[in-house]
Amino acid sequence: VRKLQDMQSLPEKLKFVVVFEIEKQEAEKLELKIPVIGFAELLESGKEMLAQSSACVQSMSEGLKQDDLATIVYTSGT
Repeated sequence: VRKLQDMQSLPEKLKFVVVFEIEKQEAEKLELKIPVIGFAELLESGKEMLAQSSACVQSMSEGLKQDDLATIVYTSGT
């Protein structure tokens, strides 16, 4: 999280950052240029999305192209 605070600019298409061990209240206190959410919040939001529309995964996947980019980055913090 400190590295995000030090960055002058972030990639334009970056929507949010997921931090594994952070509480929602702690994440909301961070003064960053991009939202930070915890992994538990990410899972809960996915469950809510599925509950609202069982077809949401299907509709989202139909918009994907084979060359679309998705990135998962893990760092130990060191």
